[in-house]
Amino acid sequence: MTQPSLDQYPGYFPPAKKPFWTRTKASVATGAVALVAGLLIGASGGGESAAPKAVAPDPNVTQQKVDAAVAAETAKLHQQISALRDQKSGLQQRLTDQKTAAANHLAAVRQNLKAQEKKAVAAARADERAKAAESAPKTSAATDSNTDSGSSGSSGSSGSSGGGTDPRFGTCGEANDAGYGPYYQGQDPEYDWYEDRDGDGIDCEP
Repeated sequence: MTQPSLDQYPGYFPPAKKPFWTRTKASVATGAVALVAGLLIGASGGGESAAPKAVAPDPNVTQQKVDAAVAAETAKLHQQISALRDQKSGLQQRLTDQKTAAANHLAAVRQNLKAQEKKAVAAARADERAKAAESAPKTSAATDSNTDSGSSGSSGSSGSSGGGTDPRFGTCGEANDAGYGPYYQGQDPEYDWYEDRDGDGIDCEP
């Protein structure tokens, strides 16, 4: 039969355990905590003293930089505008010169065409007069003399002349109204009958 242990007997009390925190352990722990706290406080204080202090920017200096940048951009824009204006002026002058040259060329072409037209008309009329003179019937000298004597009065009044030339009128206007003209200097004898007012070697221009 197994005997009970001592702690199973009534009235038995086990001996008290020794406490963990003794005076020695408590003093050591307190010193360690104080040492760590001191180190932390010292490190934080030193860091604050070593950190550079932030310097507030000077508002006057900042405004000067802004003004300088704005002035530089404004000057650049003015230069670009001036260059564009010069380019526009050059293009306008070039366009004006081209218009003037075109107008002068057109006037010269028109004048040339007009002169050629007048020469062509004069040549055609000269051919017509030559053909009419060749196809006219030849009469005897007596008939011609009678005709000349009988029509001397009318010749004086109408101003016509023989020899295959056009009738002579008082003015170029009358000649043009009758369907005659123009006459060219050195080519048509009728040229000497009238006044060449513009001096271009052609009179009685229609």
